[in-house]
Amino acid sequence: MERRLTAYRIGVLTERALRPGGGFWARRAAARLCRPEAVRLAGSGLVEQLVRILRSAPDPDIAAQAARTLADPRVSGDRELLASIVIAMINRPGHMGGSDGELDVPVLDFLLGQQAGATRLESFLAAARPGSDWWTSPETVGFWFVKEACARNRDDTVRARAGAFLSGTAEPHLLRALEKIVLLDICKAFRLPASYTQPRGWEPQPLWSGYGGEPSPRLRLHQANPHVPLRPPQDTSYSGALEACAGPLLAVLSQREDLIADYLAVHGPEPTVSALLKGAAASGGRAGFAADCRGALRGLPVGPAREELCRHAARWGSRVGRSIVRETGWVWDDDEAAFCWFTEQWERYDALDPDGARLCAFGLTRKDDHGLLRRAEQIAGEAGRPNPLPPPPPFPTPTPLSPSPWQGGSYPTSPGASYGGSF
Repeated sequence: MERRLTAYRIGVLTERALRPGGGFWARRAAARLCRPEAVRLAGSGLVEQLVRILRSAPDPDIAAQAARTLADPRVSGDRELLASIVIAMINRPGHMGGSDGELDVPVLDFLLGQQAGATRLESFLAAARPGSDWWTSPETVGFWFVKEACARNRDDTVRARAGAFLSGTAEPHLLRALEKIVLLDICKAFRLPASYTQPRGWEPQPLWSGYGGEPSPRLRLHQANPHVPLRPPQDTSYSGALEACAGPLLAVLSQREDLIADYLAVHGPEPTVSALLKGAAASGGRAGFAADCRGALRGLPVGPAREELCRHAARWGSRVGRSIVRETGWVWDDDEAAFCWFTEQWERYDALDPDGARLCAFGLTRKDDHGLLRRAEQIAGEAGRPNPLPPPPPFPTPTPLSPSPWQGGSYPTSPGASYGGSF
């Protein structure tokens, strides 16, 4: 009858198996540990030590023995034990809960090993519970694998094998992780205001390299997978701001402009149009990217999306926006003459409002919109034209702070430094 190994005994045998130089006692200790039935009885405590032996045993035969035990169907075929193995692999030894372990060859061999018609990584992700702790969730594990597969300092063999796997996988968690890591790089490259906390261990990389606009390894990997880009999910609670800010640019980069309509439907016109305007004003990247963004803007449907572009052109003076409305003839829903004045289409404006009466009437309805009035003053000064709109109010002068009776002295020369001289 198999006896369960105690935590103390597991620790002693592990240190013996990891002893430099190996030898008879190291191999004997490994033989005691590397038994499927012992793993099933001891659970996650022995699993963590076997992963440690797999990674750092000086004797390659001992490391291979640990690998065979972990890959045994009696061990990796058990849902709970498989989860323990994967979690031990993604964490640095001795620092559980950080998801900062390295993706090396032994770990990659295990994760991409086939079992029951799928890789062990895919089996784990399919069976993982979405509501579990963040470091054991499928989102965390999937992101860790993609991040490590694209890391610059990883072994070339690891990056090549992991990249080949990711370029063809259809596993949903891995696809979302692959997309998210590229979206993060897009936000960094275009300085997009995505209110999103950067995941642990993520390091930004340029989207393109060199003067020819060659895509980065991350972007190239994303473009190689036929299952991405993904359509924006209706549930925007998970990284919704990130997708709203960077998703439209990823759609253009992937030459999937058909997804722009989905982003408009899910996230609305404001972030979608703002992102496309950022891309249209970009000077770097692959040839034709800025032109493709302009094409996506010219293809905006009638309604709020075009209205948003017109607001960018008129209120905020977007050069790309002004160029597009001049080409297309679009106007906002407010007064057409005022729109032509704010977008500096002087011939059209002079024909519509030769005496400035329409612009003056428009200004009276917007007399509390100080930003618009300041924009009008700026346009009039730059174009050398009279401004029929009322002048904006001056910027408020900051009022100097008066000394507070509760200010007290300064510590340590005056101990009563706060709250009226008492602690």
